[in-house]
Amino acid sequence: VQEAFRAELAKLRTGRPDPGMLDHLRVEAYGESVTLPSIGQATLKTPKMLTINVYDPSLLDAVRSAIQTSGLNLNPAVDGTAINVPIPKTTKETREASAKKARELKEKTKNSVNGIRRDLIKDVNDMKKKKVV
Repeated sequence: VQEAFRAELAKLRTGRPDPGMLDHLRVEAYGESVTLPSIGQATLKTPKMLTINVYDPSLLDAVRSAIQTSGLNLNPAVDGTAINVPIPKTTKETREASAKKARELKEKTKNSVNGIRRDLIKDVNDMKKKKVV
């Protein structure tokens, strides 16, 4: 539960670029859907620019398309054998949307933990009734 929560939070776009912010993206390559890290490496070129070095240049357009349709409001540009992704300044609307998404993730995780806790308490009580514990 904790790992899933961390993974979902990592997907949220903040004002500071992080090379791992695109790791969850799926790209159509070689007839199947693969994650971005399996076909390229993202690095931080400047404080507001990510660069993705794609291992196979024939996949540049597929990676660019995956980034554009990711819903992260990013506009990548192909530059030779790499893709530059400028990270726009975070607007008030973007911050509010990220905060709302984070609150939803928190509630979902909290409900999941409470469900697990409830199930474990029920199991312990059942074991007490059967005098196993």
